[in-house]
Amino acid sequence: MESWLDSNLYRIRRTFGWIGPASIHPYRELGTQRELSVHGRVLAGAQTREAHPDDSWGRNAAAVIRALASDEIPDAAIRARFGSDAVETVTNDEGYFHASVTSDGLAGWRDVEIELVDTPSVRATAQVLVPPEDAQFGVISDFDDTIIVTDVPRPLRMITLMLFRNAFSRQAFEGTAELYRALAAGSDGTGSNPLFYVSSSSWNFYPMLEQFLEHNGFPAGPILLRDIGLEKDHFLAEGNEHKLGKLERILKTYPKLLFLLIGDSGQDDPYLYAETMRRHPGRIRAIYIRDVSSKKRAAVAALAAQVNDQGSVMRLFSSAAEAAEWAREAGWIA
Repeated sequence: MESWLDSNLYRIRRTFGWIGPASIHPYRELGTQRELSVHGRVLAGAQTREAHPDDSWGRNAAAVIRALASDEIPDAAIRARFGSDAVETVTNDEGYFHASVTSDGLAGWRDVEIELVDTPSVRATAQVLVPPEDAQFGVISDFDDTIIVTDVPRPLRMITLMLFRNAFSRQAFEGTAELYRALAAGSDGTGSNPLFYVSSSSWNFYPMLEQFLEHNGFPAGPILLRDIGLEKDHFLAEGNEHKLGKLERILKTYPKLLFLLIGDSGQDDPYLYAETMRRHPGRIRAIYIRDVSSKKRAAVAALAAQVNDQGSVMRLFSSAAEAAEWAREAGWIA
């Protein structure tokens, strides 16, 4: 029903010229020395207004509603170009596109140019991360209640923060950005270990999360979110399978890289991370879980004890300083 409604409303808007100018919204993605993945969305109009530190709660609420009411453009022809390689694809019913281009074999952030085939003046630049071959390890981190205060166990508080705060007024956990910068720099303080951010939040919130990371000094990294809708594989209840799939994708994309997983006890991160460790023996250096739920503390502590008894590492931390001390003792940060 949702798909039928979206499709017919789009046809009506197109017939009467009610569709604004198209805009391309690329997301930071994964890359290797052979291939660069490109992912984004084509929307009618800019859709998002840049947040400012002095925005009122009313402006913030209006921005959230505008982001959630995204006006996607289906079947838009997209061209992705990197060097001499160019590929074309079309957006799906929700306006999303996926493509891959041949890499130049270099590490670091690679810029892929994206344009509408029918309107080449509508373009954007997609950033794709290629980890260096000498990376010591990678970090995969959750967002909500791991680096950004969300209060997921308290739904009313969570909704209030989401509606009335923006990237500047949302609170980061103290010391977490410093911890992540140290992990990116590695044991000698000069490395380039990649960071990946995974969340069950909607892609509609991507601009806010990207701006939040930049404003609070977190290392830049690919941000992997999800499409939320009424279809079975998009529904809220499917969030755990989504996150597990994202973890699998990252580990399979970089089969030689070891990882540190960081999450929180408010939802199912401990169990998803333990399952990832089970599926990929020897690939997960440690699991760090921020202790944010007193109700789940005993159960998560029991899971951690089970993981540790099996020779792996899962630890609950209450502050970034505590996690940093463990990482320093393990020789992962300077």
